[in-house]
Amino acid sequence: MCGFIGYIDTKKSINKIEKALNLILHRGPDSKRVIYDDDTSFLLGFCRLSIQDTSEDAMQPLMDNENKIIIMFNGEIYNFIALREKLISANYKFKTRSDTEVLLNGYKEWGLEKLLTKIDGMFSFVIIDKKIQKVLMVRDHFGIKPLYFSENNGLKFSSEIKSITYLSETMHWNREGAISSLFTGMAQVGSTPYYKVKEVKPGNYLVYD
Repeated sequence: MCGFIGYIDTKKSINKIEKALNLILHRGPDSKRVIYDDDTSFLLGFCRLSIQDTSEDAMQPLMDNENKIIIMFNGEIYNFIALREKLISANYKFKTRSDTEVLLNGYKEWGLEKLLTKIDGMFSFVIIDKKIQKVLMVRDHFGIKPLYFSENNGLKFSSEIKSITYLSETMHWNREGAISSLFTGMAQVGSTPYYKVKEVKPGNYLVYD
């Protein structure tokens, strides 16, 4: 289990995102990283539970060699070794043994929709593609790995709601979502106890332009 967070702001807010990341540090207690991307004004934070590749090269956020695509990923891709071999045959060079880099290069080779037909696993991930100026937020079919987002005062996304509410200036209760959570243990699919915080639905991806 790992955790990640991202939002659009100024570089001066690094201290704020570090505090927001600390709220979900239980998801990845092995190490953490916060970066600011000058091209997109995204502040990105990741806390890591090291499993596949424990090297520093595999630490996220992970970028391609051209620094045009950024990925943050939580989960496990069961067939990543086979996909890695296919990508090597297509002349991709790998600097890690991680399934995260397989997702990154797989996206570059096949595009998102075709990539999703090839991977087998449990996952939530976010790709920031600077070439097309889009953010892609993806969740596995069964919703095993969480992914929340808000468009309140700019895009924010995280593995847990508490980071988003911390970063948001104002949040209002979603009465129906709160009641559903109270009695069933979960909100209605796609909603949360907060009006301006949503979840990426299981088996779906969202594109933020």
